[in-house]
Amino acid sequence: MKNIIRHLYVLCLISFFLTLVGCVYNSSSQGYDGRVYDISANQDNSLVAKTIKSGKNSYSLSITGTGDSITFNTKETVPWNAISKRIDTVTLYDGITSLSSYLFYNIELDYIYIPSTVKKIEKDAFNSKTKLYSYSSNINSNVTNKIYYYSATKPTSEGDYFYILDDEPVIWKIYKFLFIGNSFTYCPELGSDTNPYIPNLFKSIADDLGIDTVVDYVTKGSYTLTRFASKDDELGKVVDEKLHNNQYDFIVLQEHSTTPINNYQTFYNAVFSFVSKVEELQNNAEIRLYETWGFPNSSGTRDVVEMTDNLITAYNNCANGLGLKVNEVGKGFNVITKEHKELNLYIGDNKHTSNVGAYLSALIHVGSMLNIDIRNTRINGGLDNYTANLLKEIAYNIVFNNK
Repeated sequence: MKNIIRHLYVLCLISFFLTLVGCVYNSSSQGYDGRVYDISANQDNSLVAKTIKSGKNSYSLSITGTGDSITFNTKETVPWNAISKRIDTVTLYDGITSLSSYLFYNIELDYIYIPSTVKKIEKDAFNSKTKLYSYSSNINSNVTNKIYYYSATKPTSEGDYFYILDDEPVIWKIYKFLFIGNSFTYCPELGSDTNPYIPNLFKSIADDLGIDTVVDYVTKGSYTLTRFASKDDELGKVVDEKLHNNQYDFIVLQEHSTTPINNYQTFYNAVFSFVSKVEELQNNAEIRLYETWGFPNSSGTRDVVEMTDNLITAYNNCANGLGLKVNEVGKGFNVITKEHKELNLYIGDNKHTSNVGAYLSALIHVGSMLNIDIRNTRINGGLDNYTANLLKEIAYNIVFNNK
């Protein structure tokens, strides 16, 4: 009898242990999916947070209700701290009036929207890298985060403002560009070195998409980046003066058509000279390399796709070596050459671009530098709607889908 009781006791202990292990497992693996937290200052459930599993290893966090949030003394005391590195979406709804310290400190977000009801944000409420897009125009804030305020129309006063375009926040600002290049930038028969076609078309498309731009340029036929980079050159002096006297957001460098593949080191050295000069003279300018295209030789025997591929490789190697990015116009030309032979990329000299290639080039520049959906532009570059829409799709896929 005693043995039976002893065995039953052992079985009960084992059963209890297994149940306990099961609870611990469930708590650690599933316990945060759908969990609700009372984060109201008065602990009366007037303000609650909820975590939802949104992917295999990710969670979303939402906060609903009204009033102030409870104060946390350390980042570790925030109830979702254990999964904070796996939270990739935070949604704050109207009603919340204050955001306390450490609330989102361990959550690494690029940006977050702040509802119009929020009046106070305490120090260290957010990770320092998170941009705040606020619908409240009057916030008492101790955070060091960059705060942008919503404005549906272009602001008439100085300040940091944003608006929504294609469901993404866009900063209200004037972007300043400097295009440096030769006839592949200004486009003979379409423009001139004093009225360059691609920079002007670039501005028209960007402005049409709601981005205010100032576009500057220095262009001259047959010029190389080596000449543009030299203060001893006539136009090199002009470039140097512009870099001394203006602040740009982007500087676009277009090399002579064959230099990147025939004299790569010369090309690389010239770009390196610009990088050094821009770092010295500009506060926030980003250099972009304008990848150009292949073209037939005089006998028509050159493999245009192969030439463009070689240019693509040269531009990418230079960019990777100097930590730059490429506006992949040449890649777009290859898509046309291989898949849409009905479109003529060149003017009569079979070298410089027609309005087809120029429009594609401008679209790729806009999408690459402004990170905006170029398919929405109403500017067609003088092309019929079918051709323009086709080029928009090609440009979009190159910029955003790496195709």
